[in-house]
Amino acid sequence: MNDFITSLLNLKGSQGLNSEILSSNDSQLWVQLEHPPEARFCPHCNYQMHSKRVYIRTVYHPVLQDGRQIILKLRKRKWKCQNPECEAFESDTFPFVETGRRVTNSVDFLVVESFRDYNLTATQIAERFGLSDTYVLRTFDRYVDLPRLKLTEAISFDEVNLSIGKFKYALVIQDFVSGEPIDIVKSSWIPKS
Repeated sequence: MNDFITSLLNLKGSQGLNSEILSSNDSQLWVQLEHPPEARFCPHCNYQMHSKRVYIRTVYHPVLQDGRQIILKLRKRKWKCQNPECEAFESDTFPFVETGRRVTNSVDFLVVESFRDYNLTATQIAERFGLSDTYVLRTFDRYVDLPRLKLTEAISFDEVNLSIGKFKYALVIQDFVSGEPIDIVKSSWIPKS
């Protein structure tokens, strides 16, 4: 059963974890993952560490082909060194999710891949993966470097009615000689500082 679940998740580093399906419905699949119990030794002094407690961390992994969202319940143990002179603390880590994040690492690449479809907006991509549109736009900016086109000898500006968000007119910057667009800005409005 564990091998089936971890291969279903297709998460880097999930092999060897104990896994269990907690519940399932048409929109969500709840899976619990934890490291198998094993002896742990302090990386500083090599004394045996003791598991102080287990805490649950919820992480989203919206990657199933049928549109369902996977919600991972990660059971993480907190460890304390038994050496009274060391008393170092450590906790379990999972390689498929970074500390402090609520989604798995693979979600970022799915978001960037979704931007290849020119018909999708950031809001639609965010709804698809159950994320905020701000997170989706920041992820795109983090991984994609689109350099701006060089300015030409003469440029022209014009406003067109596009009604983007709260702005009615978008500002179009265009090459005056060739007529090619250089950039489109959602508004010509500049906030006062």
